[in-house]
Amino acid sequence: MTLSGWRRWAALATLVAVFALSVADLHQHYRGAAPLALAVAFARVLTIVAAWWEPVAGVVASSGLALVTALLVTPVSTSEPWPWPVTGILAQLVVLLVAGTRYDGRRGPELAAGAWAVTQSAGVVALLARPAQGHWLDLVPMGLLSAAGLAVAGLAGSRYRARVSLQLSEERARIARELHDVVAHHLSVVVVRADSAQQRLGTLDDAIAAEFAAIADDARASLEQMRRVLRLLRTEAAERAPQPGLADLGPLVAAARDAGAPITVSGLDGPPVDGLSGVTAYRVVQEAITNALRHAPGAPINLRLTRQRDWLVISVTNPHGGRGAKDGHGLRGMRERVEAAGGTLAVTTGAEFRVEASLPL
Repeated sequence: MTLSGWRRWAALATLVAVFALSVADLHQHYRGAAPLALAVAFARVLTIVAAWWEPVAGVVASSGLALVTALLVTPVSTSEPWPWPVTGILAQLVVLLVAGTRYDGRRGPELAAGAWAVTQSAGVVALLARPAQGHWLDLVPMGLLSAAGLAVAGLAGSRYRARVSLQLSEERARIARELHDVVAHHLSVVVVRADSAQQRLGTLDDAIAAEFAAIADDARASLEQMRRVLRLLRTEAAERAPQPGLADLGPLVAAARDAGAPITVSGLDGPPVDGLSGVTAYRVVQEAITNALRHAPGAPINLRLTRQRDWLVISVTNPHGGRGAKDGHGLRGMRERVEAAGGTLAVTTGAEFRVEASLPL
């Protein structure tokens, strides 16, 4: 979540107001030196900023600051609120509102309950340390206000996440339309032209006819993959379709060899790797071979799979494909896949093109 326009100015105004009101309140209504009021006011502003970047740390820091403030200051009269000064309540509520909107939706209720408990603990500890200074009923306003603040923050955060989700859905639908109208159309043209080459060009020898047939088959396979991506982008049940895994690397390697790539393979035989790691392993090898074919066609490719304890290590090397390879969409997507599966990826694009991925078994 980023702030822009009037929200940025509203946030800045809130910080200035918390600082100014805190200085005035602590200096006029509580016994303590002016530097202490300035220090507490500045620290309150810092906890609000911290809650934006690290919600949990911000709530803990703000509650700790409230406790320290209660132990250091003394009201000038019994009518002044303690252990929560009015501006202390204000600053803590701002922290809770900021933190509450930043909580992840799945963990929101648990984190909100924890933030509420940490907030109340500051007042409880202060009363235990200075029992003659206040009364337990003095904690009720902060308990009610903080609960209300966290509820409002949770609703605001849910609304923001719903809006982002809607925007993402609209963007996915737009990408799906572009893929269908442009890429799928051209792939269909490739299929038609490859299938009709025999009739359009007259008699072709067997090798050329087989090449056209292979082109048509590859284009059909690409179309099927495209349809799967379109279903995924349109939030349909694309996950029901079978996903490739290590068992499908044989046909992938064979297709690359048919395209003229000399590939040596080791370690392909072994226990099956299912689930996310299996799919990720297939996609890593697929993208690595594609990069090698693109940047060093005809150069040898070495594919090696090893199992080290609970890890599957995939190594794909090409001695001449590193100079042209760049960290483009393919390599970035490969890295994201591996990290999402809990693994690590190292890519070398110097004189040698090397991909090494470690995936948990």
